[in-house]
Amino acid sequence: DDQSNVVQVEKNKEKKVQKLVENYYKAYQKADFESLKSYVTPISENETAYITMFAAHVEKFTLKDCYTKKLEEKGSFLVSAHIQIKFKDIDVSAPGLDFFVIKTAKDGRLYVDNILFKIKRFCLKFVSMKKIL
Repeated sequence: DDQSNVVQVEKNKEKKVQKLVENYYKAYQKADFESLKSYVTPISENETAYITMFAAHVEKFTLKDCYTKKLEEKGSFLVSAHIQIKFKDIDVSAPGLDFFVIKTAKDGRLYVDNILFKIKRFCLKFVSMKKIL
């Protein structure tokens, strides 16, 4: 077995990261953009519209586990959040897995760098091109 490609992650070890992710989901669930803007940057108009629509159908997010991998940039983490989503008018919760890049601001505050959104947006633009060279 070649273990050289295995990425080592830590489960529920970074308590400040866990708290940020929990706060993010609480704000997301309520479509509380004032709070969300203190946890994540940037948030586009399209993303705001999506969160508003999605939140209307969510009763509760529950963070089950938070897996972290420290990145080379000091105070930065790649995070995988194992969540349960309880939708309104549905008896059972659905499992989910989200990914975040979390960084430390100059003032020491942790925040979600919405780089994954930027990558998704770039990929959508690329795929939507009529002519690919």
